[in-house]
Amino acid sequence: MAIPSGYGSEILKSETDDARTSGSFEHVDLTVSGIWTATVLSIIICNVHATEDALMNIILHDGTNGILLVNQQSVPAKSTFVFSDRFVVTDGCKLQINRETASGTYDTTVSYILQDWTT
Repeated sequence: MAIPSGYGSEILKSETDDARTSGSFEHVDLTVSGIWTATVLSIIICNVHATEDALMNIILHDGTNGILLVNQQSVPAKSTFVFSDRFVVTDGCKLQINRETASGTYDTTVSYILQDWTT
């Protein structure tokens, strides 16, 4: 990745997914050309199911490998898990959140700062 120079822009963004019941899904996909970075501020996972618990994984794909950031995090029924450690997703990487178990129904919000250094 090139070193940013000159002007750019920073935009506060949020991706949401409502009541997901399938196995895995992507939130922040920065597979783009140019000099892009995203600083992830928080990931909020809410298990909205009345009785079923869920095990969640948060994975950063670097284009070749999946790197586990959170492994088998328990999110009990009717509860919320907040991951607020900051990390950077660069060009060619993507963030994936998936369910380890077959149970649970959850809403997810990812808040991040998108930095575009192409201008």
